[in-house]
Amino acid sequence: MKYVGITLRVSENAEYIERRDCIDQRWIELVLGIGFIPILIPNNITYVDDMFSQFEFDSFILTGGNDLVKYNGNSPERDMVEKSILMYCVKRRIPLLGVCRGMQVVQDFYGISLERVPSHVAVSHPLEIIYETRFPAYFKNISNVNSFHKLGTYSTKDPLKVVARAPDGLVEAVEHNSLPILGQMWHPERENPVDIEQARFLKKFLGNI
Repeated sequence: MKYVGITLRVSENAEYIERRDCIDQRWIELVLGIGFIPILIPNNITYVDDMFSQFEFDSFILTGGNDLVKYNGNSPERDMVEKSILMYCVKRRIPLLGVCRGMQVVQDFYGISLERVPSHVAVSHPLEIIYETRFPAYFKNISNVNSFHKLGTYSTKDPLKVVARAPDGLVEAVEHNSLPILGQMWHPERENPVDIEQARFLKKFLGNI
């Protein structure tokens, strides 16, 4: 059985004076649906470091939600946890998929600056393939994607390569030139019904098969 670590967004509840870790239930359904066990990663760096020393993960998904602190986000604990996960994956060559904010975490880790972008919240748009990715069957079968982000970039640099762009030139997908690290700005868990091509790809990529 494959174990996939999944990060959680931070949500503040003023009524109960709480900071909560939470996730869209569709992520759990998607990962279970491809035959893997989702392991939820709390936004507590001490706990996560201990978890790394006691548990073997097969892959990770950095999910969406929350801007990074350097872009006026308010979840520094999540920034720390996801950076630690990324470093863990780099060191062990473990597959990591960054989705929306998760892709931005990957870009930020490699020194790529983000900027505010217009017209990319709650819309869909075509996908233009730029680079002959290592996963051509996946990307070439995706024609339109959803979009729920207000930050992005129009360029990249090594070791990341641009895989796909939106019609306005915004980078929509990147991959590491040698490690199993991939980022995409669209949300596979929000497709209803689940896109078969995306589910097949997730199974192959996250399962390292």
